[in-house]
Amino acid sequence: MAGTLEGKVALVTGGASGIGRATAMAFAREGAMVVVADVNAEGGEESVSRIRQSGCKSIFTHADVSKAADVTAMVDKTVEVYGRLDFGVNNAGIGGGRGLTHEHTEEIWDLTTNINLKGVWLVHEVRDFPDAQAGWRRNRQYVIRGRVGRSKELRGLHCCQAWCEWSD
Repeated sequence: MAGTLEGKVALVTGGASGIGRATAMAFAREGAMVVVADVNAEGGEESVSRIRQSGCKSIFTHADVSKAADVTAMVDKTVEVYGRLDFGVNNAGIGGGRGLTHEHTEEIWDLTTNINLKGVWLVHEVRDFPDAQAGWRRNRQYVIRGRVGRSKELRGLHCCQAWCEWSD
C-alpha cells in the first residue's frame, strides 16, 4: 500500500487494542510496516491480521514495557525483521484501578507506575540497535503532524509522547 510512510517502519507499544490499534492502523494506511507490541498476544495478533488484510506488512511481538529485556527484545526483533526503525509510539499504559490514590494497594501502585512511568523511560532509553538509533531518537517525541514534528500527517491521529487522541 503506497502512502506518505511507504518503506518506513513503525513500532507501536500497546498496539493490541484501543488507541494503540488505531495508531498501528493509521501507520499502515500510510504505507508503513508496523510492529505491534503488547502483553496481549490475542489482541496483538488481531491488530496484525487487520493490518495485513489492508495490504501492509506487520508482525506482533510480545513485550512488557516494564521489563528492560522485553523492551530490548522488541526493538531487536523490529530491526531483525525490517532492518530499521523509523517511528516509535510509546502507547502502552494502564488505568491503575479505581479510587483515590491512598486507597490503592502497593501492588496496584507498583504495576501502574512500572508500566506507565518506567515503561516510557525504558522504551526511550534502549541503546545500541544498529542503523535505527538515530531515526528512533529523532522521531520518538514529535507529534505526528506535518507542521509540528518531523513526521508526516497521519489522517485523524494526533499523538504525543504522553497522550493520543483519535478523531475521525
